[in-house]
Amino acid sequence: MSSWALVFSTTGRVVSLMTADEAPEEAPAGHDYRLVAAGVPAGAGAGRELQVIDGALAWVDVRSLADAKAQAWERIKAAREAAFDAPLVTPHGTFDSDVRARANLTAAVLLAQTLDSMSLPAAIDFTLVDNTVVTLSAAQLTAVGLLLGQKMQAAFATGRALRLVIDACDTVAAADAVSWPPAAT
Repeated sequence: MSSWALVFSTTGRVVSLMTADEAPEEAPAGHDYRLVAAGVPAGAGAGRELQVIDGALAWVDVRSLADAKAQAWERIKAAREAAFDAPLVTPHGTFDSDVRARANLTAAVLLAQTLDSMSLPAAIDFTLVDNTVVTLSAAQLTAVGLLLGQKMQAAFATGRALRLVIDACDTVAAADAVSWPPAAT
């Protein structure tokens, strides 16, 4: 962690900022400096730099537009993954929808459809989010699988649309403002 040294003019305006390691033992003539909080001052973040502007300290975003767009896209991809993992609400109950649950549901749909195609009874027990168990027919389980597929495709479509919005951004602030829409309730 770094400590920061602030260099003040005789009028009390901040004229320079440096790490404590960079600060000379004595301030230049007509100036004073003080060590401030150890560690990273409040407001720090990736792509931000503490600068002196008009005698005051300010965090300044020094990211390029390309960096801001890349960060926006990473945020959107993370939000898309969260949308994939959100529980799946169906007429048959609410299903988990994380990676493992999606694989389990896909396998159960395949099993039910295979049993049904062989004219064998296809009643599959499935555990819901609240740990209750429902027994679903091949048609019911297929309907749940289709709802899962629709949810996934909707998330992909939202991600693609937001990627176009990010690509069209012409300022860092615009890229920072791009966000995943709130989930429908």
